Amino acid sequence: MFVGKYNSYILEKKIAPLMKINDKRKIYKILDYRARILKKMVENEIFDFFEVWEILKNFYINGPSSLPFSV
Repeated sequence: MFVGKYNSYILEKKIAPLMKINDKRKIYKILDYRARILKKMVENEIFDFFEVWEILKNFYINGPSSLPFSV
């Protein structure tokens, strides 16, 4: 759990503008979604560096439909 939710200068003032996110609170939803992806990878015992890299690369290129599990 991210303890700085709705109270992070770095996320709201630095990272959100780089990602072209106008609604600053949306960055927290994105962060939560990414955390759920990582938790799902742990649940599925996906620990191999290259497998993790391939899953994340495909996710960023093709979106959630490319994940080998549901989030």
